[in-house]
This record gives sequence, C-alpha cells and structure tokens, in this order.
Amino acid sequence: MKHEQIGTVRAMKSVLQTVWAVTAALAVMGGVSVRADEAHASAGEADARALHVVGTNSVVIGTIYNCNITNVPFRVVNKGTKPVVIERLKPTCSCATGTFSTNQILPGGEATITVRLDPNTIAGEFDRSVWVIADDADTPYLRLALTGTAEPLFSGVPEKSISLTAKDVGMPLTNRITLVSAAADVFLAPLTIETNGAVRMDVTVATNLAKTATYEITTVLTPLELGRQTASITLPIIGRATADPLVISFKVATGSELAAIPDRFVFTLDSQPQTFRVILRGKDARLDPAAFTSDPAVEGVSVSVVKGRRASELMVKIEVSPKGAEALYLNTNSVLQLRHPGFSPATVTFADEGDEPKKSGSRRDRLPDIFQGFSPRGKGKFSF
Repeated sequence: MKHEQIGTVRAMKSVLQTVWAVTAALAVMGGVSVRADEAHASAGEADARALHVVGTNSVVIGTIYNCNITNVPFRVVNKGTKPVVIERLKPTCSCATGTFSTNQILPGGEATITVRLDPNTIAGEFDRSVWVIADDADTPYLRLALTGTAEPLFSGVPEKSISLTAKDVGMPLTNRITLVSAAADVFLAPLTIETNGAVRMDVTVATNLAKTATYEITTVLTPLELGRQTASITLPIIGRATADPLVISFKVATGSELAAIPDRFVFTLDSQPQTFRVILRGKDARLDPAAFTSDPAVEGVSVSVVKGRRASELMVKIEVSPKGAEALYLNTNSVLQLRHPGFSPATVTFADEGDEPKKSGSRRDRLPDIFQGFSPRGKGKFSF
C-alpha cells in the first residue's frame, strides 16, 4: 500500500473515533442515542409507578375442593408522591371477585385488596386473577392472581347428560354410575327424582363402609311415550355446607323420528282449494299407509296417504278448501302432526302469506322511484 493511501485510512479512523466519542457522550447526557432514550424511559416508568404489592402478586393456594371458597388478602402500598384512587377491580372470570379496604391510597399509605375465589366451575389447574384499575396514568393496571388445582368432591359425575335410546314405548333402559367421595367426611344424602312426566324412573343406590364412601347408582328409565323425554336425579352433599348438590340428567329418545319434507307451507285466503304434498320418511324402517294417522282434525283440511318410492317413505297429500284456509288463519299456531306406530311424529306447520316477510316484487317494483310509471320508449306505463 502506498504512503498516500495509508495516510488517508488513518485520517478516516481518526474521524470515526471522534464521532463515536461524541455519540457516547450525548447518550450519557440523554441525547440522540435511541437505546439510551429507551433505557431512560423504562427507568422513568419504573420510578413513576406508584402502586406496589407487598410480597408477591401471585399466591399459590395449592389443591382445594371445588366447593371451598378461598379469600386471599394482598397489601398494596403507594410509593408515589400523589394520592392514588382505585377506580375498580376487574376479574378475569366470574369465579373471582375483589374488594378493597379503601379506594384512596395516600402517599406512603396502603390498602388491603381481598381476592375471593369460588372454584365451583373450575376443574383441574387454574390461574385466576383480578386487575386493579387505578387513576395512576403511568401504571393503571396491577394484577393479583391465585393459582392452584381444584378437585371435585366426588369423582365419576357425568359432565354431560346421559343419552339413552329405546325402540318402543315400555322398553326399560338401565344405566349404572359409580361415585367416589374424595374425603372421609363427605357423603351423599337421599336423592330426589324429576321427570317430564312421559318417562318413569326407578333408582337404587348401594354404598360401602370404607374410609371414603362409594356409591353405586343404578337407574332404570321406562319411556311412556314416543319422542324425546328428560329426567334427572339430584343428590345433596353432606359434610360441606358450601357444596352444591350433584345433578345427573338423562335424555331418552324413544322410537325413530319421522321426517316431513317439506315441513312448512304458506297458504292463501283464496276462493280456490289448495293442495300441499309431503314426503314422509322413516329411517331404515318400513312405513305402512294403513297405519298412518294425522291430527288435529281441522274442518276443510283433508289428509290422504299412499306408498312412496321406497318402503321407508309415504306420500302425504294435504288438501285445504277455502273454509279450511279460514280455519288455519284463525288458529295462530296451525300445525299438523303426522304419525306412524314406532316413530315420534313429524310436525308440519302452516303460515298465512300475509304473515310472511315480503319478498321483492316484480321487476318494475324493484326499479328506483325515478323510473316508476315511465315507459322505456316514452309511451305510457312501464311494461315488459
């Protein structure tokens, strides 16, 4: 390298070293350095934060039963130079609530915020909290959290309704459930039964004499009608005053369901008779026209039936006379039940055209107002 080039390089290094030194000095003085400004802002925010929690803001409460309501106090101090007002406490879920001893904390003062946890709807590990919202603009949010695990008092309780199916009326359906107590001092009281009246329910309970109680519950549901029925058993808990009773529900479907296609018709108050046709289907079963019935009987409305294209189909014809249309109109809930033995009925509904949402009319009606009443050729009314 020539002497002239070496001299040039040395001069450039000297200039760069001078620029770096000036930049570093400005950074120390709060100058142009972006990183220095950010670090200074972070430190300023930390210094400006008024509310602080004494100790930890997240308390581990361990394993609890889901009926154990827990209250945990948090001490919050104001390390700022101005009073801070707690505007509200915002929980992360309905199972957590908060209360405070005072909503105004003077400089150097403190308040106690109590977080109340009701774990009735919690299963397993949880992390629930309450946010403290104050008028301190720099730090409006302060999180107070409770973590742990919630266990049920009894294991084996079904999470959803137990669904059962019966081919016909009078067929008993048996189901067994095993419930095990999680504590030695927790038991079940005698149960109560509730049904919708169209199903009979018999229940037997067997228990043991072990340290923790085990209950073998056998239910027998006998449907009394075709269709869908409901039932439930309620078991109060002894040993925990805050525990809600256990509720086990059942859904019973008896017989296959008939499907009406279509299942809704719009009639008119006209002087002419009207005819509606329905395809009635039974899933994987043979339908007999002679076994078909319909109700209720409406004067002026006649129903007839013939075999369909498949053994599982019937063709239903519904004829409505002008008098029948008036009868349907006067009945605010006009329905027709289509029935066949071994099936729950299909329902066909009727509606008057005057009660239907208005659809877009003719092409003329859909035109902007400016075109209404004019012919495209300028001769008389608008026509197509």
